[in-house]
Amino acid sequence: MWELVPLALLSAVYPTLVAVVVVALTAPKPARMMAFFLLGGLIASISVGLLIVFEVQGTKLVSGSHPPANPIVYFGAGAIALGLAVLVRRRPPAPPKGDSKASRLLSHAQGARVAFGVGLLLNLPPGAWYVVALKDISQSGSSDSQVVLVVVAFCIVQYALIELPLLGFLFAPARAADLSRRFSVWLSGNSRTIAVAILVVGGCYMVIRGIATLA
Repeated sequence: MWELVPLALLSAVYPTLVAVVVVALTAPKPARMMAFFLLGGLIASISVGLLIVFEVQGTKLVSGSHPPANPIVYFGAGAIALGLAVLVRRRPPAPPKGDSKASRLLSHAQGARVAFGVGLLLNLPPGAWYVVALKDISQSGSSDSQVVLVVVAFCIVQYALIELPLLGFLFAPARAADLSRRFSVWLSGNSRTIAVAILVVGGCYMVIRGIATLA
């Protein structure tokens, strides 16, 4: 299922997730924030993913040699991504306003529980790339155990942007703290460029896959 690899990598740098990483890295206890957000996100993503796959697996929507869902999902995801890229590119930069509401929320005394709740609720609706991946998994004909493993593996890659710095804080906290500060500054200064690039690449990839299904 090679087609899942680019989808997992695109999901890992989804603009919303990038924004969450920026907020977490500027919190007083970034490792604690990221760990609880990751736990909530994994629970939500894996549960919703398995529910969707097992519900649509074998249905007419994804079965057959030319399932009707293919071009709709691919072209739909591509159009949404490219449209968002245009909107983000044209939107004027927001003036600095100090700490954001999300930053204050994640930084207060009970930030760990808040981070878990944010991770859970924010990731209940699956992202566009994840929806496409779930469709592909549903069509793979894999056994139930294989489906579970693939969904879990996809979600692990999807949260790599949180998992990698978290591992750094666990095994090399001083070095990780320094790199995280630099990474946070870089992300903050280039967030719009990153978001546009991700959306354009992902949108083009989806359109190409949509065209391929019609060939």
